[in-house]
Amino acid sequence: MAHGARILLVFLAAVLLPALAWGNTPERVALGQDMQWFADQDNAYPNLETVLHAESRIDWRETQGDGISRGFNSTPHWFRIRVPPVASARATTRYLQIPEPLLNRIEVFVVRNGEALQHETMGINQPFPERPLEHRDFITPVSLSETEPTRIYLRIQTNGSLQVAPALWTPEAFAEQDRTDAVTSGIFYGVMLVMFLYNLFIYFVVRDRSYLHYIGYVAMFTLFMGALHGDAFQYIWPYATAWQETSVTFSVAALGIASILFTNSFLKLRRHWPLAHRVFSTMLAASVLLVVLSFVLAYEISIRINSLYGILIMLSILAVSIRMWWVGYRHARYFVMAWLALILGTMALALSKFGLLPWNAVTANGAQIGAVMEVVLLSFALGDRINHERAERFQAQQKALAAAEEAKSAQEELLEAKEAANQELEERVRERTRELEQALKKLETVNQFLEEVSRTDQLTGLHNRHHFVRRYHEEYKRAQRNQYPLSVILMDIDHFKWFNDTYGHIAGDECLKAVSEALARIISRAGDTLARYGGEEFIVLLSNTPMEGALVVAERLRRAVSDLALEFDGRTVPVTISAGVAVLTPANLKKPEQLIQNADEALYAAKEQGRNRVCRYPDDVTG
Repeated sequence: MAHGARILLVFLAAVLLPALAWGNTPERVALGQDMQWFADQDNAYPNLETVLHAESRIDWRETQGDGISRGFNSTPHWFRIRVPPVASARATTRYLQIPEPLLNRIEVFVVRNGEALQHETMGINQPFPERPLEHRDFITPVSLSETEPTRIYLRIQTNGSLQVAPALWTPEAFAEQDRTDAVTSGIFYGVMLVMFLYNLFIYFVVRDRSYLHYIGYVAMFTLFMGALHGDAFQYIWPYATAWQETSVTFSVAALGIASILFTNSFLKLRRHWPLAHRVFSTMLAASVLLVVLSFVLAYEISIRINSLYGILIMLSILAVSIRMWWVGYRHARYFVMAWLALILGTMALALSKFGLLPWNAVTANGAQIGAVMEVVLLSFALGDRINHERAERFQAQQKALAAAEEAKSAQEELLEAKEAANQELEERVRERTRELEQALKKLETVNQFLEEVSRTDQLTGLHNRHHFVRRYHEEYKRAQRNQYPLSVILMDIDHFKWFNDTYGHIAGDECLKAVSEALARIISRAGDTLARYGGEEFIVLLSNTPMEGALVVAERLRRAVSDLALEFDGRTVPVTISAGVAVLTPANLKKPEQLIQNADEALYAAKEQGRNRVCRYPDDVTG
C-alpha cells in the first residue's frame, strides 16, 4: 500500500505543480483574457476576408477567464485575439498552443496592419504528420512584431466539445513544459502498464476471473485516455483520421463493458445481490450496442450518448458498491473509494466538455488523476482480499503444524520406548508399549476427527460444500459408467435475510439447525448426500433417481420444513423453503457442473413463482 501511495503522490505532483505555475509570465501568455468570439450560426463568414470586411458590424463577445467552453457545439466559431508588440530584446517567434486534441478543423490567421501574413490549417481531420509541429495539442509558430500589435484570428469547427484556451509560448519555455508533460504522461501510462502486467501475473497464479476483468478495464481505460488526449493519434494511428474520432466513442463504450464485468465479478453480485446483477446485465447489453453504434452513428451524436451513459454507469457502480459495503462485504470499502475518485475526476472532465465547469489543467487531466487514484485504491482492494485469504491459509497451516508436532512427539516417544525395552524388564516393556499404542490410537482419533471436521459444516452438522463436490464427482463418474440418472435438489430458506434482520443472527443459526435436522430426517438412503451448500442453501444428491422420484423427495423435504414450528420472542414463526430439481444422465452433460446449474435455475424459478414450492428443470423454468 505504501508503494501505491507514493505512485499516487508523484503523479499528482507531476500534474498539479505545473498547472499551478501556468500563470502569465514572459515565457507563457494566456490569451483568453484578450480574446473575443462569435458563433457563425449561418456560416456567413467562411473565410478571413468576409470577417475583416464586416468586422465592425459583428457582435464580438468577451471571454471570461483563460478560455472558453461551449460544450458540444458543431457551429463554426471565430475568435479574435490582440497581441501587443514583443520586447525587442527577445525573439519575435512564439508558439501558439490550442490545448484541445479533438478539434476537427482549426484555421489560424496572423494579421498585421490589415494584411494576412500567415495562414495555417490544423485539426484531427488531417493526418497527424501534416501539423506544423507534431504535438498532441495543436501548436503552430507565429511571428510577432517588435513595434506593432498583431491580431490572431481563429476559425474553429468541431463535432465534439468546443473548448478553446489559447496561449503563446516562447519556444524554449514550451520545450521545457513539453518535457514536464511527457514525464506526467509517462508516469500515467507506466502506472497503467505496471498494473496491467501485475494483475495479469496474479490472474495466471490464482485464476480469479475478477483479475481478468480488471486487466480488461485497465486496457480499455488506457485506450480511452490515449484517444482522448491525442497520444494514440500521435504514436499509434497518425494517418487514421476517421478512426481518431471513432476511437473515443468506441473506447468509452468498451470501457463501460469492462467496468460492468469487473464490478459484477469483484462484488460477486450474482450471489450477493441478484437484482443488481440483472440490472448490470441489461446495462452490459446496452454498452455492447453502443460499441457497435460507435461505427454507425455520427460522432456528435455518439459522443453525447456515450458521455451521458458513461456517467450513468459510474454512478450505478458507485451506488452498488456503497450498498455492498453497507451490508458487510468488506472488500467493497476500497472499491467505493476507488470509484469515487474516478467518478469525481471523470465527471470534472465530462462536465467541462458540456461547458458546465471551466476548462483548466485540473479538469483537463481529471480523468487521468482519478484513474491513477482508482488504480492504486483498487490495488489496495485486491491486496486486501489476498491478505484475507492468506490469513485463512495461515490458520490452516498452523493447525497442520500442530498435528505434525503431535505426530513428531509420538515418534519420539516410540524411540524412547524401544531404547527402554532393551534395558527394562519385559513387563515394563509391555507397559510402555501399551502407552505408545494408546498415544498412536489417540493420534489416529485426532486425525479422524480432523477428517470429519474438514467435511462437516460446524453449525448444522451436515456435510459441507467441499465434501459434496467430491461426492458429486465420484457419483458422476459412477453414473457415467453405468448410465443411470443423477438428481440434484437445490434448496434455499425463504426470506432468511428478513428472519435474521428481525430475530437476530443467533435465532438465524437456530433456524438453520432446525431446518438441517428436518432435512436429515428425510435423506437417509445409502448413497444419497445431503449438504449445506452455503449460507441458507442446502443441496441433495440422489443417485440412480429419475425425475419422478426426485420430485417426491423434494416435496417431502419442503413439507418437512413447512411443518416446523419455531418459537422466538414468544411467537411461532413459520419457515419454508424453495427447491429446484434437475435430473440428467451424465452421457448427456456437456460438463459435470451443468446439472447443478440447472437445479440453480429451477430454484430461481421457484423463488420468482412465489416461494415455498418445488420447480423442476426445464419444465418450470422460463426465459
